Amino acid sequence: MSARHFDWLMHHAGARPTHAALVDLESGRRSTYASLNERVARLAGHLRHERRIRKSDRIAVLAHNCSQHFELMFACARLGAIYLPLNWRLTIPELAYILRDAEPSLLAIDEDCADKGQQLQREGCVAQLLSFGSQTPVAYDQIIESAEPLLDAERLSHDDVQMLMYTSGTTGFPKGAIITFGMTFWNAVNVGILLRFPPIHACSRSCRCFIPVD
Repeated sequence: MSARHFDWLMHHAGARPTHAALVDLESGRRSTYASLNERVARLAGHLRHERRIRKSDRIAVLAHNCSQHFELMFACARLGAIYLPLNWRLTIPELAYILRDAEPSLLAIDEDCADKGQQLQREGCVAQLLSFGSQTPVAYDQIIESAEPLLDAERLSHDDVQMLMYTSGTTGFPKGAIITFGMTFWNAVNVGILLRFPPIHACSRSCRCFIPVD
């Protein structure tokens, strides 16, 4: 029997709500565990009730490095949806191939990738768009603020798929590589041992991790 997946963000929001969870150096956005957990709950609520996202649906993301990647990744986990990050350096035909193969229910885009996202939608590669930008009819932050938080998160195990990442396709077309919650969990354990991170209860404030998203 597979181990149950536990929501890391929800745990830390209860255990250390005022500690820093995310710092976006480019935009200056800062989130505590409590504020990030609230945003994720509301984003998940919007995706379920307004976008009709259900378990095993794929949500693709075409955006540069930003804190919204994490919000969407944790929101996908609450829904049991599969997070599908895309390389913003790819051309339209390359992105179109991946989207037609993965069949996501929604594509999230930032302002820099808006033109690509809209063209992919016109070509029928994806039905719905969600923009991180502020120059849209309904801004991303406004969507989160107005949404009802999701209260009934999906019950998941380490065998459930968390993420779908496509290979570079150097020997053919890109192929979707499945990453489960269990793979992410044990990767975190192994990295923590390798870098000698202390137990969280022994940390005076936080352990700083610098992670390239793309």
